[in-house]
Amino acid sequence: MARVNTAPSRSDESKKWIDWPVFKACIQRLISECAPRDKKGKKRSIRTLAQSHQIALICLLLSAFPDRSRTIRELEVGRTLVNRDGKWFVEHTAEDFKTGNSFCKNGQKRVVELPETLYPLLEEWLSKWRLVFQPNHPYVFTQLNGKPLTDGSLYQYFRKRMYRLTGQAFTPHMVRESVITHLKLTGATDQVLAALAELMAHSQKMQHQIYDRRTPEQRVAPALEALQLLPTGNLPPLPPLQTIQLTIDIQDQRKS
Repeated sequence: MARVNTAPSRSDESKKWIDWPVFKACIQRLISECAPRDKKGKKRSIRTLAQSHQIALICLLLSAFPDRSRTIRELEVGRTLVNRDGKWFVEHTAEDFKTGNSFCKNGQKRVVELPETLYPLLEEWLSKWRLVFQPNHPYVFTQLNGKPLTDGSLYQYFRKRMYRLTGQAFTPHMVRESVITHLKLTGATDQVLAALAELMAHSQKMQHQIYDRRTPEQRVAPALEALQLLPTGNLPPLPPLQTIQLTIDIQDQRKS
């Protein structure tokens, strides 16, 4: 029986969560679904193909740069998405993201170079598939009716696909939680976690308090494992026995 594209209520977190490797597997499946024909060999419609390319690109972008959903919604070629010398960058001023005033001081920009693995899907989307929806706005991604993505429409668009593939109502915001939790569970170094906090434009304190979704048992597991692996030493040598000579006073012995 095919899975119905309805998702559980927001309150049940256990029905939302997927681990990072599962999310990466979802991306690979979504990319494979960009094929012009379905599994039965039937030719897919242009609009269906365009939808497949858009959601695959959104997920691939989030896996490479797990930023807040606002970055996805407001991505704009020539302003926040820039091509220089054949390379693509996300560029933000302080006004373009939530913690901009803390991370972009004295007019500095936040600049993130995107990996080249994104380029084919991104450039094909911009040159071909985006036009299918006849967007009435300058942003990279769009609703199917041509209007800009809203926070709610992106949430539902993403969540619906994740639920179809996994049965979990995974959301764009949870991407950040998933990658941080995975890195902590797999023993990422403090240097990597600090760099990730910088990339995601939040403090390491927030990374630990808000985005780390490990259970209490998982948090203490490395310490318990380390304690079990501590080496056993050797007892120190026993001190030499001391010989005590007793002198007996003969006169005192006779008196007794």
